[in-house]
Amino acid sequence: MKRYVVALFFATLIGVATSAESAETKGQFSISPVAGGYTFEGAQHLKTGPVYGGRLGYNFTQDFGIEALFDYARTKDTKSSETATLYRFGTDLLCYLLPESRLVPYLAVGISGIKIDGKGRNNDLRAGLDYGAGIKYFVTDAFALRADVRHIIYNQSSVTFNNLEYTLGGYFPFGSTKPAVAPIASTPATIPVAETAAPKVEPAPVPAPATVAKPVESAVVTPPPSQPTRIVVPVMTRKAETSQKTVTAKRFCNKPATLAITFDTGKADIKTEYHQELAVVGIFLKEFPEARGTIEGHTDNAGPLALNMTLSKKRAENVRDFIVTAFGIDASRIAAVGFGPAKPVATNKNAAGKTKNRRIEAVFTCK
Repeated sequence: MKRYVVALFFATLIGVATSAESAETKGQFSISPVAGGYTFEGAQHLKTGPVYGGRLGYNFTQDFGIEALFDYARTKDTKSSETATLYRFGTDLLCYLLPESRLVPYLAVGISGIKIDGKGRNNDLRAGLDYGAGIKYFVTDAFALRADVRHIIYNQSSVTFNNLEYTLGGYFPFGSTKPAVAPIASTPATIPVAETAAPKVEPAPVPAPATVAKPVESAVVTPPPSQPTRIVVPVMTRKAETSQKTVTAKRFCNKPATLAITFDTGKADIKTEYHQELAVVGIFLKEFPEARGTIEGHTDNAGPLALNMTLSKKRAENVRDFIVTAFGIDASRIAAVGFGPAKPVATNKNAAGKTKNRRIEAVFTCK
């Protein structure tokens, strides 16, 4: 049993160490069922046996927490084979070393009461000191795996005994709200408009007098060298143009508008299939020269917070730069901001919600 638990413990450590979201938060409560092994010092004449227990925790700050503990272990006397039962209850103070990581190592020190019931044994309750370390791996915001080791020291009949406890378990945090994350903002890119030709649009044919508007034709806009895909921009009659202007105003003016654009995981490159969607924003800014605003990048909560903040900012910047370059928009009219997972519009507990949270929004003010 001892070899099995130790092997499982180290396998867990190796597995989580190869993995890579804020985990520990201030005011957070937790429940942890645990199981493992308990080894007694040889002079106690007790076999190593399985141990089961539970932990109730509370974080005073993001860096420090406290846990109440209870352990129960069944063992046998190595001389008489009589059954003995260990009970341990107490409190541990925890110090989290990387509280903002998905992988959270920590140190522990505490006191406990220890009682061993068995035939021919001193059943008195005695005080003990324990110290050790542990590690948690947050699978989700609401569940983590944990592994712990404790060296337990106590005195009996003027003799000091050293025991070792090693456990694996689950960690269920609840009752706290993660602090709002300040967005990473970027200053408008200084892209000289003079160096980039405005979209070349063939003049629309003069409509002949008629009661029915002419069919819509198409002109081709030549994008900048870095974006080789051709963007087709409709050339409309005056009546159709007025209608289209009203539609874009309703979509973009004075309210957030989610753009129909997605990115590959961990990437910020704009796919050619979304150039047409960004062209709609470029045309809108041409039609409303006084409109100013922000391109916002958002992510779900999967992965490290710092990475999500940087990635959302980079995606927003790439969208902003494409519109500025392809349509000759004054760069000072558009800012780019990355909010990471700080502004979800849906739950992050399922795939559909996470998909909605991974988005680009255009927020413009029109006069």
